[in-house]
Amino acid sequence: MWNIGVLIYVLVTGHTPFGGSTKLDTQSNITHCILDFPSDLFEKISKKCIDLIQKLIVRIPKHRATVHESLKHPWICFNEETTLSNEQIIDSLEEEIDGLTNEIDAQNFN
Repeated sequence: MWNIGVLIYVLVTGHTPFGGSTKLDTQSNITHCILDFPSDLFEKISKKCIDLIQKLIVRIPKHRATVHESLKHPWICFNEETTLSNEQIIDSLEEEIDGLTNEIDAQNFN
């Protein structure tokens, strides 16, 4: 589960969570689980995402979120309020297709 937390961190920021200025610094950060959430990297990342990362990247394995807890985490699970309806998805896809079609038509004229 630790690795999943690290992957989420990397995927949402493009940076590793324990990077140091030297290999020794990085190793120390990993060993002591020194985890940082710099505002410049996380300003657009939801608090739910940060919460899940914090629950996964925990030094003591028995204190980490389990697979089942992680799958039920609010960042992973959508509730009815945040889930798009089929109509909203179709409308969004139609708009995207229309935009792409217009781009293709414009390119064909050039």
